[in-house]
Amino acid sequence: MDIELLFCHEIKSLIEERMERTLKGIEDTLRKVKEEVSVEDVQKIVKRLEPSFQIHSQKWVLEILYMLLLRGQASFNELRKTLDVSSRSLSLKLKLLEEKGF
Repeated sequence: MDIELLFCHEIKSLIEERMERTLKGIEDTLRKVKEEVSVEDVQKIVKRLEPSFQIHSQKWVLEILYMLLLRGQASFNELRKTLDVSSRSLSLKLKLLEEKGF
């Protein structure tokens, strides 16, 4: 197997593992919340989280956040090359994330 493919597979596995762990944590939290909070309270909470959901669902946002999570820090050019995203798109998404406090 090509070293590049092996590296891509390892990154994919790492991301999938972290996503699975995150989703499990969300599921556990929601289960605990369900026992302690009413449906109306949950609806209010979800309504407040809606802007964050809207940001995370935009193209490139999750990819950018994952890269920063995996690397800790990365230069603009590192992100651009690794994600194969245009400078304009990357710049707009980074500005959006910064504005929103991510």
